[in-house]
Amino acid sequence: MGLARASACRRATSTACACEVAVRYRSLGAGTANITRAQHCRAEVYLAGFGWVPVDPADVRKVVLEEKAQPTDLSDPVVQAVRPKLFGAWR
Repeated sequence: MGLARASACRRATSTACACEVAVRYRSLGAGTANITRAQHCRAEVYLAGFGWVPVDPADVRKVVLEEKAQPTDLSDPVVQAVRPKLFGAWR
């Protein structure tokens, strides 16, 4: 959001709670009845010719930090598989 603000892009946020049970990636949904960690604020920018575009990398970062027992990095095959699905799209 800061980058969009600095470049004078139209931007918007929405707050959501991932209440569904995660199927493929346990870090991206409610793993238990306690959904307090499933809250998320999503970011979008408006691009002429494209409309509103999701630009939020937070879900990818959550996979990096929480999917495995120890944090991993962007080169991990699990992260590489989910990154194109999450960055630039809503889950």
